[in-house]
Amino acid sequence: AAYVATGLFALNVGYFHAIGWISCIQQLMATLFLLLSIRFGVDAMAHGGRRDRFCSVTAYLLALLSIEQTFLAPVMIALIALLRLAGRVEPKRVAATLWPHFVLLAVYSAMRIFWKGTPDSGISQFHYSTNIPANVAVYLGAMYNFWPKIGDLIASGKHAINSGMYVLALVGLYNIARWRVGHVLFGLCFIVGALLPALPLRAHAFYYHTYAAGFGAVFLIGLVFDDIFGLLRYVRLRTVGTQMIVACVIVVVFAGFSWKKVRWNEERVLNPKTSRYGSFVLRRAIIAERTWDGIQSKAGDLSGVTEVHIGRGSPEDGLRVAEPRDLYWAYCNGIAFK
Repeated sequence: AAYVATGLFALNVGYFHAIGWISCIQQLMATLFLLLSIRFGVDAMAHGGRRDRFCSVTAYLLALLSIEQTFLAPVMIALIALLRLAGRVEPKRVAATLWPHFVLLAVYSAMRIFWKGTPDSGISQFHYSTNIPANVAVYLGAMYNFWPKIGDLIASGKHAINSGMYVLALVGLYNIARWRVGHVLFGLCFIVGALLPALPLRAHAFYYHTYAAGFGAVFLIGLVFDDIFGLLRYVRLRTVGTQMIVACVIVVVFAGFSWKKVRWNEERVLNPKTSRYGSFVLRRAIIAERTWDGIQSKAGDLSGVTEVHIGRGSPEDGLRVAEPRDLYWAYCNGIAFK
């Protein structure tokens, strides 16, 4: 039943925005295929299996088709295999495993350089200068706060050490203290390998470039929580009553936290000074609701309205974004409303 329900939801075009846009499915797919390519690639180096080689190359191709940011997968496979196998692999096996990956990388690179080209304008413009260390600082500081603040942090120039960097450092040090040096190196390799392709972006306004890299950070913090959950084995919930009490406490805590988070988001969205830092999905929903209420109150009877166009700026600007940004207008059957 779960597979059927998931399939119906995922394949229904009516849910395209929920699946494709809001979930950033291309980034999640890229992360999945990147992980599969690494997994099968390392296994191929360890055991020399043709099936593992084929699966690794296929997963790499699917990762590239999902998002270009995964193009360093062959390098990541080599580094992670070196960390895991520690010299216990033959050079011939390394070459046999990775040469198809590098051929694919060369073809992709040629296509990118000579056909599609590197963006030289707009918010995705590449720029090899002081923006790179600034991007590194912002990415590392927002590794556990994936999407709401990336663009704002970079645009505001807030590249100083922040709480996110402390969390990343503490999680790394904790795992090293638990003799997980290899795990930490894997996480860092994944973070660096997935971030490098996005570092030259000059005016980085997109949060989703941290999704794939964020897996390395989530992996490290997941090890910490694995230890925390391991402590629960010392807790004996022998009776149904104690189990129900614990379950109720957990439900109340999570429900209360969720309610508080929603109210906090609403307060920030409604406050002009902090609205840009709140949930942009919630902000857009509130803006849409207010705009539609305004249209109904000013336009009166909308029974004959066939089209409603909403934009920013002024009606004379058309539908392009224009200043001032806080002026929204609607165009209903030839009548413009601010």
